[in-house]
Amino acid sequence: MRGTVIAFDAWVVSWSLDSPPPYGEARHHIKEASYYGTNEWSIKLEIKVPGLGAGQFTHEPLKINFVGIEEKAMWPGKKNDRAGPAMEVFERMDQWFEEKRGGVDDVMLLGCVAGMAVI
Repeated sequence: MRGTVIAFDAWVVSWSLDSPPPYGEARHHIKEASYYGTNEWSIKLEIKVPGLGAGQFTHEPLKINFVGIEEKAMWPGKKNDRAGPAMEVFERMDQWFEEKRGGVDDVMLLGCVAGMAVI
């Protein structure tokens, strides 16, 4: 996987990034660009939960959206690598666009994994 992104809504008090987080509740997008051999990354977050008084331990769940792009599954940039079944599908899709649209579309296709984690 390459080029992963997480996105979430929260009031981040502190994090382990180089610059401080914005003040207050905000939509955060944290992007990561790894190289071959890097299979994971981490971030430390301290989040303020508005309306949570002293002695209370329940809160609304934090929803974190994530997406990762498979570097070898980018059409047409990696079409000469012929890496995996996604590229075979992309080649057929590109041919379909060429036939149906007469070459007027500049097709870019990406193999991705996406989802949502709730904590």
